[in-house]
Parts: sequence; C-alpha cells; structure tokens
Amino acid sequence: MKHLSVLVMTVAVGFVSACSDDDGGDGQGGASARAGTSGAAGTGGAAGAGGAAGTAGRAGSNSGGVGGSPVPPPPALGPDAETVACPAQINGSLDLSDGSQTGRHSRIVPVSACGMPKGFPGNAADATNPHLFDVYRFENPSTAPVCFAFTLTDSGAVSLGADAGADAAAPDGGAESPLDAGGTDASVAPPLSGPAPAKYLTAYGTFYPTDLSLEYLGDVGDTLTAPQTMGITVPAGETIDVVVYAVDNAPAGVGSYTLSCATQ
Repeated sequence: MKHLSVLVMTVAVGFVSACSDDDGGDGQGGASARAGTSGAAGTGGAAGAGGAAGTAGRAGSNSGGVGGSPVPPPPALGPDAETVACPAQINGSLDLSDGSQTGRHSRIVPVSACGMPKGFPGNAADATNPHLFDVYRFENPSTAPVCFAFTLTDSGAVSLGADAGADAAAPDGGAESPLDAGGTDASVAPPLSGPAPAKYLTAYGTFYPTDLSLEYLGDVGDTLTAPQTMGITVPAGETIDVVVYAVDNAPAGVGSYTLSCATQ
C-alpha cells in the first residue's frame, strides 16, 4: 500500500506539471516546467550577471563616447600661458613665424559690446585657408565681472588680397563691410593703397585655431579699417583669449599693429 501511495502521488505531480505546461505536454512537459523554475533561478543569476555587464557596458559607453564624439583640437595657448592685465597696450606684429588659423570669420554686424552677446557669425567667407594670427590671454582678477574694451590699430591700410567675400552667405544673412562685400581675389581686384594688410580682432573663452566656432565670444563686426573696437565682459576671476589675425591668406598678411585694453 505504501508503494501504491507513492505511485498515486507521482501521477498527481505529473498531472499538475502537465497542467502547468503552456503547450499541454505530458510528464516530460512537467520536467520542462521544473526546468523552467530552475531557469527562473538561473534568470535571477543572469540578471545579476546582466547588472554587472550593464555596469561594464556603461563604462565602455563612456569610453566609446569620448573616443567617438568630436574631440576639441589643441588650443593655441595652454592652461599655464602668461596672462595680460587690463589696462594694457601691446605693440605686436604678424610675421611668418606665427601660427595659422583655419579660415576666417564672416564680417557681419553687430560689433561686440559688453552686455550684448553675439553669436558666432560663421566662416562662410573662408572655411579652409590659413591666416596668420597672434593670441593674447587677458585676465580679470577681480571678484566681479568687468567690461574690457579692446582697440586694434595699424597703419589704417586695407588689403583685399585673397579675401574672397561670400560673407552674404553667413547664417544670419548678414553682409560684410562694403569694402569687400562680394570681393574677389587679388588677381582680379588689386589691394587698396597702404603698406599694411588688413587685420581682424576676435575674442574667445579659449582659442582653438582649427575651429573658430569653439568658445567664440565676439568680434569687431563689419569693421575692417583701423581703429577696430569691441567690448567683452570677462567674468570674475576668468580669462579670455583675444586674437589678431590677417585677413589675407598666409603667407600674406604680415605687418605691425597695436592692441590696447581698457576697463569700463
């Protein structure tokens, strides 16, 4: 009778297992159900492993993101570069030993002024040609924002050179200075009189010569003749990079200039 009792219980278990099987299987289906239960435990284990894998995946995603997303190019000045206090006057010159930036800005209004941020004007006028530049790092050591007023002067000469206009194609539809709006290459339109090629003044949080859009702060608008002026608000304890560059394509564009800074 004891043996019979065991047999009945076995059949009952088989029956329950068979009823638990979605496919309506027999005792073997019951074994499958038990395997499924075991699988559930295994699933829990897999979930734990999955969590670990997920953590590793996030780490990998970060690394991949850094490697896959655009990496900022090298800045013109390192973090330990010498700074200039304002007020100041710098007598400088562009020469063949200077670095070159890629392209130049579209010269469109407005002129940058403190309290009136200006968006990047684009580089539709020239996106690829090299232009000689000098860059200076100005510092505001005070505990409050300060308006720095910059003025760039040279001989006052204007040289169109290889400055192919095209600035009307700037993102906001702005037009360049009448002096070179729709200008042509020097082979067609000779430079205007004067010994010094034209220069342009811009400002950045940090200046990256191969990407003029990064950390752009302002410029002198559509002004090409001297003096060129602009105002930039420098936050407390921060620095900005101020750039003087040649409008003509390198190696043209060498010449002297004076850059001054005053606080307002």
